[in-house]
Amino acid sequence: SLAHNYENILVLGGGDGLAVREILRYKNVGNVDLVDLDKEVTDLARENPIFTKLNRNALNQKNVRIYNQDAFSFIKENKKRYSLIIIDLPDPHDMSLGKLYSREFYEMISKSLTADGMMVTQATSPYFAHDAFWCIEHTIEQVFEQVLPYTAYIPSFGQWGFVLAMPNLPAENEKLVFEKLNTNLREKISYDSLQFLTPELLPSLFAFPKDLQKNDKIEFNRLDTQVIVQYYEKSLKKWE
Repeated sequence: SLAHNYENILVLGGGDGLAVREILRYKNVGNVDLVDLDKEVTDLARENPIFTKLNRNALNQKNVRIYNQDAFSFIKENKKRYSLIIIDLPDPHDMSLGKLYSREFYEMISKSLTADGMMVTQATSPYFAHDAFWCIEHTIEQVFEQVLPYTAYIPSFGQWGFVLAMPNLPAENEKLVFEKLNTNLREKISYDSLQFLTPELLPSLFAFPKDLQKNDKIEFNRLDTQVIVQYYEKSLKKWE
């Protein structure tokens, strides 16, 4: 809802079509490119009646184009500029996924955005993988001017984390961000059409309880260190 326009939107991951379904609910959506490595998943999401009912046939719309490629390779070769990039990739549990949470990857993401564009990424759980979550946030801070981490309870996953980022913009007062979100949600889609989010709940998404707040000793993730994988593995061991 903070995006200035919806002319070109990129989704990395999200082969089930559910993220695209939500994007298409907004007015004036132009082209949506979806990049998912697994063709079997995107074919299932396009053809299986159970999936097409869930995603409202999103991946078969004329303005949606599917690329069955590795997200890192796609972004590395990309020459297009997007007003919004949504990253819905698996958690960084190995090196091949860890590169998709690296400073180098986010630098390429930044270059793929328009001057007033923005990106948002799923960032694992600040509860189950605390250090990994804040490593992602800290890594994005190395590239983007304005970074806003937030958290929400997802029934099928538990307490989950996300990071919103915008390039080439001075950091704004969070209150102004909430006001913009509130206005845009009311005008562009309306709260009535949403299943969970309310105006009262919105500011709380950006507030972290004391036990989930950032550890200042967290390192950022680079291709040559892959500390994100170490943080993630260490966090998971606590729950075994």
